[in-house]
Amino acid sequence: MKKFILILVGILVSALIHAQAPYCGVSYSNVPCNQPGPSNSSGNSINDFINSFNTTGAVINVSNNNSGCTPTPNNYVKYNCNQHLLKVNPGQTITCNLQAGITYSQGFAIFIDWNQNNVFDIPAERVTATPGVPAAGTWVALNFTVPAAQADGVYRMRVRCAYATNGTSIDPCINYSFGETEDYDLFVNMDPTVNSGTASVNNSSVCTGQSVTLTLAGHSGNVLWQSAPAAGGPWTNITGATSATYNTPGLTGNTCYRAAVTNCGTTVFSNVVCVTIAPPPSISVTNPTICVGGTAAIDATVNPTGGTFNWNNGQTTSSISVSPTTTTSYTVTYNAGGCVGTATATVTVNPLPAVTITGDTDLCLGDATTLTANNGDTYVWNTGAITSNITQSPQSTTDYTVTATDVNGCVSATSVTVVVNPIPVASFSSNIVCEGNPTTFTDNSSISSGTIPNVQWSISPTTTPSANQYLHTFSGGGTYPVTLTVTSNAGCSNSITLNALVHSNPVVQFSSTSTAGCNPLCFSFIDQTTVANASVAAWEWYINNQLISTNSSPYHCINEAGLYDVQLTTTSSFGCASTQVYPEYLDVFPSPIADFALSADSVPIGSATVLCINLSTDAISYEWNFGDNTTSTETSPSHEFTDLGIFCIELIATSANGCTDIERKCVKVYQEFYVFIPNAFTPNDDGHNDIFFVQGYGIKKVEMVIYDRWGRELFFSDNQLAGWNGYELNSQTALPSGIYVYKVTVTDYKNIERDYFGKINMIR
Repeated sequence: MKKFILILVGILVSALIHAQAPYCGVSYSNVPCNQPGPSNSSGNSINDFINSFNTTGAVINVSNNNSGCTPTPNNYVKYNCNQHLLKVNPGQTITCNLQAGITYSQGFAIFIDWNQNNVFDIPAERVTATPGVPAAGTWVALNFTVPAAQADGVYRMRVRCAYATNGTSIDPCINYSFGETEDYDLFVNMDPTVNSGTASVNNSSVCTGQSVTLTLAGHSGNVLWQSAPAAGGPWTNITGATSATYNTPGLTGNTCYRAAVTNCGTTVFSNVVCVTIAPPPSISVTNPTICVGGTAAIDATVNPTGGTFNWNNGQTTSSISVSPTTTTSYTVTYNAGGCVGTATATVTVNPLPAVTITGDTDLCLGDATTLTANNGDTYVWNTGAITSNITQSPQSTTDYTVTATDVNGCVSATSVTVVVNPIPVASFSSNIVCEGNPTTFTDNSSISSGTIPNVQWSISPTTTPSANQYLHTFSGGGTYPVTLTVTSNAGCSNSITLNALVHSNPVVQFSSTSTAGCNPLCFSFIDQTTVANASVAAWEWYINNQLISTNSSPYHCINEAGLYDVQLTTTSSFGCASTQVYPEYLDVFPSPIADFALSADSVPIGSATVLCINLSTDAISYEWNFGDNTTSTETSPSHEFTDLGIFCIELIATSANGCTDIERKCVKVYQEFYVFIPNAFTPNDDGHNDIFFVQGYGIKKVEMVIYDRWGRELFFSDNQLAGWNGYELNSQTALPSGIYVYKVTVTDYKNIERDYFGKINMIR
């Protein structure tokens, strides 16, 4: 009775272990458990989250202290019973001691799947948890009690921590930022025992190639089937044979089997079962050869006789007739007393010779072609020839047929049609252009039948692609040979070569009688243009893009300083034009502006020094001529005049380019004080000496009174410019010629009055 109970418990444990579906996964978004060294060492700033876990109060306690970082994905590990397990009895109270790593403060929770539904039901299966968040590196003790009525079995226990989370809030499955999860097996009133079970085979004697089914019943633990040539071994593990039921491959020799059962580190072996092999019947078949369209007979010979035949084409006799169109295999199965033998016959079907004719079958009129027959051993042509190839030059489209026989005696025939195509007539025209312009070539070719899709223009050294109208620009003037090659849609070609004429452009050159100088710069252009096989017929001269002349050699002046581009466009007698531009060809220098100011424009003799203040621009040298036969090259000279008179001072200013400008200003040198009173005048209205004036230097004011010889006042004036015209004062009476008396009072520039008395002779 006791042994029977143990077997039931083993079966129950095995069923529980193998029936479990996967539990929920665990995940942490940060997995920093990557430091070497022992847990909770001062050198590990990031280390184990569940550093230590041990229990007391159980039949077998967990002692998983200083476990170190868990080097698995998501900081999760499942310990098997070979590593750690917890064995308890119903009603026991278990104390769980946990220590966190030194880095993170974290809460702990413990879950046990009491109902074995692979789900940690909350809150019923959260058996204990920290009410708060213990500090990093501290120990906590948690208690739970195994229900008194808990059934015997193996249960999943999960220990989980989460950073900065109360243990009573920890979920067994969801994602946390930092933490660790460890799963253990909890055995309630059971030992982790192993049971080898009983092995059996469905058939202990089979024919060669047949398989058998092995079955293991009543085991507990992991299964691996082993095989051996005899019951005593040697034994070899069968890769992948880990199920309680195992189907062997087809057997070729006597073989024995047993099951190795492993659980919690212990391996036991089941009983041995053996299988013996009976030999198959022998069978042989013929392998005939035919040509396509023939019939073959296949014969089967067997030992022992008296069995049944079954061909894969449905026939059941020892000999069969077949007519395959390609090489085909036929398999016969022969059953003699339950053991089966098979054989395969191959009917080789030789194809008819795939006779082909190679050679040019599309000819141009006048061409010859060599036709070659292939893939045969002997040949007969419809022309009577018996060679593999024939040479023909038909004048019209013709059919050719050859019959070939191969080495297997198979016969086949084929034909080709040789098409004869007409030759196209090549023709084209072109226009005459000036150098640098494209010549247009126009294809005028024709053909009696078909089309001309391919046109090629050849202008050495290049060949252009197909174009019915082609534009080409030649490198210079002259006559150029051009070849047109036309090809019909049948590939027949013809060519023609004609000359293209290109007139040369003028080679523009010119010079100028002067290209640099002071403004205004005057010069004549000289045309030096040449043109091959023609003459120059027209000219256009431009200065700074402005047309100035259409003469061959124009004369022109530029008044403003600066750099000037010169462009000449000439046209030949054929109308071909060229342009030459000489950038900044003309350099017109700016002239300086001569200017100066005088310290005085009239000075008295004796102190007649004048300062010349130079106001010129764009000049670097100066030449002064003071009008009294003296000169100076100073910039702003002073000069003293020693003679009376009006002297015109001339300044010649010279620029860095040698351009000059002249400015003149005059100075009056006068007597400091001088009075001149004439002794006669002639008021006859002839424009000469008609007025009696008082003149002189240094005069500020003049008062003049005229008397007759009896002392009667005839004229009075206090204006130096208002002289006596020979009339009596305030009348229109002209006085007669004669001697009159004057009194002149002169006030000089120093306000000194001087009186002058004298006689004036008026002559009419």
